[in-house]
Amino acid sequence: MHPLEQRIEQLKSFRPTVECPAPSFCGGSQLDDLLAVAAGTKPAAYVAVLSEYEGYSPEEIQSVLMQHGLRIMPFKEDGRRRGAEHMVFVYREPWQLAEIQEIRKLDRNKPEYHQRMGDLMGYPQEAISLHIRTHPVASIRNAWER
Repeated sequence: MHPLEQRIEQLKSFRPTVECPAPSFCGGSQLDDLLAVAAGTKPAAYVAVLSEYEGYSPEEIQSVLMQHGLRIMPFKEDGRRRGAEHMVFVYREPWQLAEIQEIRKLDRNKPEYHQRMGDLMGYPQEAISLHIRTHPVASIRNAWER
């Protein structure tokens, strides 16, 4: 069995929580987020494109993901994401691609962006709400809304 397939098997037991809404939030990597989509425990992933993840080539990872029926869409960011000029969206259903395209048009400093992105990534509502309350611009946003 391919080592990535072994990781997919391990990620079948992943369950998102407030403290750990995705594998990369609790000791895993962005590769684990991608593989959790293949495992069926995460509906989608939106991660930075790297030349390789943990020694696996992008082609090798893409092949494994596609064998699990996943779709992959690269995006070039418009400078809003620090340190990530290129992103990749991994998903299963066509409606998810339409949703990420709509989300990417939103202002990243607004709660709607984070709510919709969190929903699409399969994060628990409590984790999304906590993120919105503690987002770095939350204090500025709260001052504006007074």
